[in-house]
Amino acid sequence: GINERQAQIIQWVNEEPNKIITAREVETWFGIANQTARNDLQGLMDLKLLELRQVNKKLRVYVRTADFDEQTKKLK
Repeated sequence: GINERQAQIIQWVNEEPNKIITAREVETWFGIANQTARNDLQGLMDLKLLELRQVNKKLRVYVRTADFDEQTKKLK
């Protein structure tokens, strides 16, 4: 139930557990619209792989969940 972009994001977060991701970065990495990037990230949040953190009034970042490893096992 995940797309190629989401699989790549999962791989990045798996390789770099402390990675902080923004929708803007995903937009740039894949050359997609901001809304598409947010939808992909929301999908990973729905799967409990990422969680949203509000840094300030404007900046929202996505980080790996505490049970990321357990949740990724469910995808296989």
